[in-house]
Amino acid sequence: MALLRAYRATGYEVYLDAVLDLWEDIKSAWNEHFGGGLAWKKDQLDYKNTPANAPAVILAARLYELFQKQEDLEWALRIYEWNKTYLVDPETGFVWDGMNRLGDGQIDFDWEFTYCQGVFLGAGLELYKNTGDVHYLEDANRTAYTCIDRLCNPTNLMLPDEGIDDTGLFKGILIRYLVQLCREVPEASRIREVIMVNAQQLWEKDLDKHLGLCSPSWELKPELPVQLSIQLSGLMLLEGAAVLMRE
Repeated sequence: MALLRAYRATGYEVYLDAVLDLWEDIKSAWNEHFGGGLAWKKDQLDYKNTPANAPAVILAARLYELFQKQEDLEWALRIYEWNKTYLVDPETGFVWDGMNRLGDGQIDFDWEFTYCQGVFLGAGLELYKNTGDVHYLEDANRTAYTCIDRLCNPTNLMLPDEGIDDTGLFKGILIRYLVQLCREVPEASRIREVIMVNAQQLWEKDLDKHLGLCSPSWELKPELPVQLSIQLSGLMLLEGAAVLMRE
């Protein structure tokens, strides 16, 4: 997806060539273990999860938007339906991380990550934009509001501290797609409020005004060393809030 953004920004074919090479490899991860879906990695083909599937939907939909190849749209729809069928709570729209991680066929119900909510609602939003089917937008809205109800602190709407390393980036990815949803649905005032409240807290309590560093908790001052994933997450929040403030 980063390479595709680079291609769209520059028009350089080398970026597009890399995207298309990677896309062919990504598609090869589809197999029929547990009803289909893309495998998480090549040495564990029967482990399926949202991080492997929902971003692939976004990529496929954006490729379709650019080049209008029906095959790309068909892949996006196929992967999305698998992800929704197997890893989304049909009652609430909450998105689970994965299934069969330990080889026992079980879903990791206790893994509740902001990242999974973000990429799934982002996938629904891309499909809505490319098909006009309002059901995808409804899916995205439902997951967004369930995420707020389930993962935000009910007293102040702050998103959780998910730790360091890769999880340190999770909230920023959620914010990226919440901002896109707000821009598509301007009346989504509660989603906008969550973004702005978190950004305000980061700016006032977490962000060191001299060093400009962020913490895994957007309510606390950072402790050195600060990892790049955590820093990126905080800056994605501020960038998203700035975008909404201009509209």
